[in-house]
Amino acid sequence: MSAHPTHLTAATARLAAFAEVRAGAAQHLNTAAGTVWDLIRRMGEEGKHIRSRLVLAGARMDPDAPAVETGRAAEAAHRIAAAFDLLHVGFLIHDDVIDEDPLRRGVPTLHASAPGAFRRPGVTLDLPTEGARRRFGESVAIVAGDSAITGAYRMIIDAGVDPRTTVRILEILDDAVAATALGEILDIEYSALSASDVSSEDIARASALKTSAYTFEAPLVAGALLAGADDAELALLTAIGEQLGSAYQILDDLDGVFGSAEHTGKAEGGDLLEGRRTTVLEFARDSELWPRIVEASRDAAPDVPLLRELIARSGAPERAGGVVLGKVARVRELMAEIPHAVTAAVVGRACESFERRVERIGALA
Repeated sequence: MSAHPTHLTAATARLAAFAEVRAGAAQHLNTAAGTVWDLIRRMGEEGKHIRSRLVLAGARMDPDAPAVETGRAAEAAHRIAAAFDLLHVGFLIHDDVIDEDPLRRGVPTLHASAPGAFRRPGVTLDLPTEGARRRFGESVAIVAGDSAITGAYRMIIDAGVDPRTTVRILEILDDAVAATALGEILDIEYSALSASDVSSEDIARASALKTSAYTFEAPLVAGALLAGADDAELALLTAIGEQLGSAYQILDDLDGVFGSAEHTGKAEGGDLLEGRRTTVLEFARDSELWPRIVEASRDAAPDVPLLRELIARSGAPERAGGVVLGKVARVRELMAEIPHAVTAAVVGRACESFERRVERIGALA
């Protein structure tokens, strides 16, 4: 067993150290505000770490290999990887508020847990109603999400990379943040419009903007910049990231319909109960069963098992799974052009994971 942590473990430790410094800034004040960064740190330690894994892959480091390298280059890669994980935490916090999700990864979301986190001996929060508690939690979560997102910028600035590369990575990060924000705005707008005013292409575009840029494209390219990749490799990784990101969002939409709370860590059937327009539901819209799906979803207490059955019978899961597998096949074609074995191996593992998810969801549907 290696005495060295893995590259991924080293990156996670950098995020924790950054959060601890930020939490400590509030220690001399009469406040529990530092607990917000404790919650951010905890969220950063959990999950699949897709973004940090891809930064490391782009930088030609296997996330699961021992971090035997020492020096500024390895340290910088770990810090940039941690920055993308921290960015993700900020987006998750905001997304949970927007979607009014009570659970994330099987535990209460930050806005749901904030009132309890701010309790301390000798001090009583004046939150007499459920509305007051909800307002308090959402307010804290908005600021916490902002803090995590801006913290990602600071981690990149402090990573010790040369100024030119630092600026390029910050530009990539900022473009991804802008794309994600635009995707969220479109998603919010489309949920308030009638079905006839929004096309399936609109829904797909919003979904891709929300996820693809900051989850796949930007991390891969940022890592490759650290490794000195040329323009051809950067363009190749951008194309791969775009395909993976689009496939990932469709898989997430499938889980939003058919995933169990145990597997997703979120409320079961959340997309159905909230009436969110997703790519999977757009496929179901083309089916003759769509009127029955609409009728069932309008009930005061929608029958989630019935909705799942109808959507499964509509053929939407098969169509969505086919699109995912098509995108994975395209990534496998592009992988042949990746000049570095470590990067290709990590991308290949992502493809295998997507294929397994299609098989698993297909069995559930």
